[in-house]
Amino acid sequence: MDSKVKKYILISSFDKVDFIKTDQIICCIADGRYTSIFTLDGKQYVACQNLGKYESDLGDEFFFRIHQSYIVNIAHINRIKKNEGFFCEMTNNMRLPISNRKHKVFCEFIGLKIM
Repeated sequence: MDSKVKKYILISSFDKVDFIKTDQIICCIADGRYTSIFTLDGKQYVACQNLGKYESDLGDEFFFRIHQSYIVNIAHINRIKKNEGFFCEMTNNMRLPISNRKHKVFCEFIGLKIM
């Protein structure tokens, strides 16, 4: 196992600790000091950690912080919409904005010519 790529993360909430496989994570959304984590099975986990903690835990092989409030798993992006700004449409039908500041770096990350 590559020591830099985690196969699972721990999501600590008020009353439990969940073990979540990283390949099952669609996206993470900041909610103040908390983070909501959405998975392929349709579940939402609310963690007692900020988004920055999960950004470092998930690594940068498949996960990218497209906005101050959003981290996406690029394996679960259906399409990128370019009208009225840039958005990632995820496999769970969420539509997440890509910030202007992150747009160029994100395009390079996924191997897309700058739009």
